Amino acid sequence: MRQTPLVFTYHTMYELYTHYVPFGAESLVEMAKRLSVGYANLCDHVIAPSRYIAELIASRGVFTPTTVIPTGVDVARYERGDGTGFRRRLGIPEGAFVVGHVGRLAPEKNLGLLAESVGVFMQRDRSAHFVVAGAGPSGPGMKESLESAGVGERAHYAGQLDEPEVISAYHAMNVFAFSSQSETQGIVVAEAMAAGVPVVALDAPAVSEVVEDGVNGVVVRRADAGEFADALARVAQLPAEHRAAFIGAARQTARRCSVDVCAEKSLALYLDVLCGARCDISQQIHEWSGFLKRVEEEWNLWANRFSALAGVVVRTGGEGGAR
Repeated sequence: MRQTPLVFTYHTMYELYTHYVPFGAESLVEMAKRLSVGYANLCDHVIAPSRYIAELIASRGVFTPTTVIPTGVDVARYERGDGTGFRRRLGIPEGAFVVGHVGRLAPEKNLGLLAESVGVFMQRDRSAHFVVAGAGPSGPGMKESLESAGVGERAHYAGQLDEPEVISAYHAMNVFAFSSQSETQGIVVAEAMAAGVPVVALDAPAVSEVVEDGVNGVVVRRADAGEFADALARVAQLPAEHRAAFIGAARQTARRCSVDVCAEKSLALYLDVLCGARCDISQQIHEWSGFLKRVEEEWNLWANRFSALAGVVVRTGGEGGAR
């Protein structure tokens, strides 16, 4: 062994993605948790992107020293964008109130609630528009929800954008809507704030460390479409001076999460780890090796089950086609 210090950045709640595995079971969820905890305990230090994650992994059994350092946002880059031009390209009136969302359109992002909430808000405000920047499997469901609400003609789907266009998309928004409860830090929330956009977000541990209710946005306490729509309306109805205060507070929050600040903290941590004494992790390595073997056996079991079921489906389909 080289005795090289190892720092692990715990940015992903892996167990929240087991729905991508066909016929995922509770055993896969537990496997994902144990894998991440076991690996973290092989490291000299763990970086958590939020206090919530630091506390959560400790409760699951991570005893490796952990420091909270967000990923960081290039604040200066997000401060300027062509919001007017972006609106023009999508056919959005210059004076319309625009609700926006940026991100991967995936099931773990709770986008069904977001689309329903925005639909309720836009039914009330007939001049409001909705902009979605991103792509993914949940996109068609969002579109269907908004069309069912009768507001589909005011919903705009920009698809995946390069960074300059994403920045302009933020600047085209009057409020950023965020409903995910699976985030470890919510980078897009910080990006929106760097662009001077207040945020309406569903109450979730990591996001609530960034969004301050009544200061730089509004926190929705319950996963309820009506309450979320009310929060959007609250931002839409802000007097000019209050809106300016929200924008200023959002930008100030983003500066605390700037890439410069976070990089400086990371470099200081790496230096401390390099200068520190390494712990004896021989026991953890022994336990990790045994656990990996059990994971391999469990995975092979699931793979065999899926293969057998796929064979049945193929055979049944073939018989059906013959008839």
